[in-house]
Amino acid sequence: MHEPCYVRQLYGAVMAACFAPVAVYCARLDARWILAAGILVWGYYLYMWYLARQVSSGENLPGLLPQAFGTLAGRILQGFYAVWFFLLACFAANQSASAFPRGRGFPFIPVVLILLAVWAVGKGVAVVVRCGSIVFCFLTATFLLTMSFGFPEIRWEYLGQAAGASDGVAALAVFFLPSLVLQFRDNLRGQAATGIWTMGLILLAVAVGLLTIGTLGQAQAKAVDSPFYLVVEGISIFGVMERFEALISAALTTSYFIFLCLACLSCAQNLKKLFGFSKLQPIAQAVAGAILLGIWGIGRLQTPVLLWGSLLFCGMLPELTLGIVWVKFRRKKAQKGIDKGGSIW
Repeated sequence: MHEPCYVRQLYGAVMAACFAPVAVYCARLDARWILAAGILVWGYYLYMWYLARQVSSGENLPGLLPQAFGTLAGRILQGFYAVWFFLLACFAANQSASAFPRGRGFPFIPVVLILLAVWAVGKGVAVVVRCGSIVFCFLTATFLLTMSFGFPEIRWEYLGQAAGASDGVAALAVFFLPSLVLQFRDNLRGQAATGIWTMGLILLAVAVGLLTIGTLGQAQAKAVDSPFYLVVEGISIFGVMERFEALISAALTTSYFIFLCLACLSCAQNLKKLFGFSKLQPIAQAVAGAILLGIWGIGRLQTPVLLWGSLLFCGMLPELTLGIVWVKFRRKKAQKGIDKGGSIW
């Protein structure tokens, strides 16, 4: 029997994992498109929260797939989800080296994080989630400090430069990542304010876009490899504290670590359901160990693959699954009402 974790801890861990993707990818995007995508996604998550409350509690997304699409199709989708989360884990491990863009972090940093992940996921979901919720507090304080002293450096005329709708699509792909909370519904205890958590992530992404584009300009922000890191290098606190980017590098590294652990556990959740394994931790450790090979090739996936994969596996399929399960539940409930001679409403 797995150890349960509180919903607010899971949300904190998932948001901690999303700090790095937001800082790396939303830094290149127009804040107006980020905000537009964020409003759309906020409504999406509220709708998902409503659907999740209607379907059977205590069942995670891998367990709901066969209920929605049938046994065969559901098992196939579980396999695809396992592959998808393995790719995400490889990518997160590979990209963790970019937390120190001025140095040569590859392969030392990814290997260290993978070895730590093998140990962490062996402790179970609850331990990883509690660790992630603590990391979330550190990341929140770090980014609030960065924004507070970085915003005075913004040149507001830079924000008038137009950007294409592709920025909005890219922002959607990042905003859909928190839907992996559905992979752990069977571990949850308590309630959380979904709208507040997701709104916080959206505001963070908008702030990152405003700070980066407003400081560097649209053209330079899209041209350099690490625009947010470049902006942070120019920030000083009260004109005294320099080299603030070291703190940001540490924050991004810890965020990638939580992302890596949650991706390994999500992959293991699907493999457990697919093959009928009894324990989650050994599967997650095997997945984390396999990433040591994946970071050399799979970890260097092109961004469009991850973008469209996120839209499909983190955005469209979870909503479709919950929607179909909810419709089937309504029909079954209505049928029972008819069989008993009562009202279907």
